Amino acid sequence: MIAEYLSIFVIISAFVMAISLSSLGCVVVWQKMAFFGSALAHTTILGIAWALLFSYDMVLMVITATVLVSILLFFTQRIPNISYDTILGIISHGALAIGLLLLSIADVSYINLNNYLFGDILLSDFKSTITVSLVMVIIMVSYIFIWKKLILRTIDKDLATSFNVPTDSAQFIFIILLALCIAVMINILGLLLITSMLLLPAASSRIVSSSPGIMLLYAMIFSIIGTFSGLVLSIIYNVPSSVAIVVCSFLIFIVLHIKYIFIRS
Repeated sequence: MIAEYLSIFVIISAFVMAISLSSLGCVVVWQKMAFFGSALAHTTILGIAWALLFSYDMVLMVITATVLVSILLFFTQRIPNISYDTILGIISHGALAIGLLLLSIADVSYINLNNYLFGDILLSDFKSTITVSLVMVIIMVSYIFIWKKLILRTIDKDLATSFNVPTDSAQFIFIILLALCIAVMINILGLLLITSMLLLPAASSRIVSSSPGIMLLYAMIFSIIGTFSGLVLSIIYNVPSSVAIVVCSFLIFIVLHIKYIFIRS
């Protein structure tokens, strides 16, 4: 029964999603950017609304919206007298409100918005699989050039600056990668749950890791285990795939955290 639902497109998309989100999630956890990820996820509703209202390509509009907002967030992080989390909340909920306003005007009768709120990886087809795979390749290639700079920025940004290491450019590239990944993964996990798969595998990995490289490796492993366990669970019990994936990843985190507490005690 399980094999009937797990097409080659579903399997590839699941693997690609797990690798992409977990690799980005490590940096998100290190730099405490959870709210940033949520802000970008909320922004996708604005791209969806643009596409429906003006009959543009959905993927292109979602990517455009998230990338533009990510650039805006990057250049507004130094506004005086306003904390960055406040800026994130203002822009995030502003974009969400505008998107919902546009959706109320647009004709949404022919589209199931739940697919964008919660996603469904079991609906993956050739086009979506190629898209997410291309994004994963872009992320992995980019990491070759910016990985060490991101780690140095996380450890001590001032030290990196004193050695003329261009961490700001690396951070800008990372933010664009994060926006791109969230935009194309919306159909798989949905805008309500995608941030959880940025955080859970990375947070689980951090419990058992002793170095950034090991943490990245374990994050990918935990993400793959959570993703495919969730897929099997969703097929067997007929529950939403994105919800099942997040629940399995959450259980991995809980088990590892409990084990860590017992080891320390």
